[in-house]
Amino acid sequence: MKIYILTAFILTISIDLNAQSTNNEKDLKSEKCYIRIFEFDSKYQKKEIDCEKFYEMHDGIITKNDSIINQQYKIKLAKYQEKLIDLGYNFIPNGELSEKFIRAHHKYLRKKKREQRREIRNKTE
Repeated sequence: MKIYILTAFILTISIDLNAQSTNNEKDLKSEKCYIRIFEFDSKYQKKEIDCEKFYEMHDGIITKNDSIINQQYKIKLAKYQEKLIDLGYNFIPNGELSEKFIRAHHKYLRKKKREQRREIRNKTE
């Protein structure tokens, strides 16, 4: 009886832990380095890069120019998030790349693409 309870407990915990990890990307390799790429007119993606080059670029020194570019990007991202909220998408605008924001961004891109196809179709008719 104890074995059945222990097995059920272990299965429950493993299912819960797996369910909490929402950012599963099966093609990512643990020994590789990736950089997150978010552009306002394309889907969010992760790109594999050379680890040595990454560590050379980010040696821990942040210049004033890097800081200014980072702040400008955060402001632009916050404005874009507010735009999506105004369009009716449901997420918390915090100026960061949350999973709900990325989903809303992808839905917005699909909607925009459908509208462009409709416009092209209507022009040809």
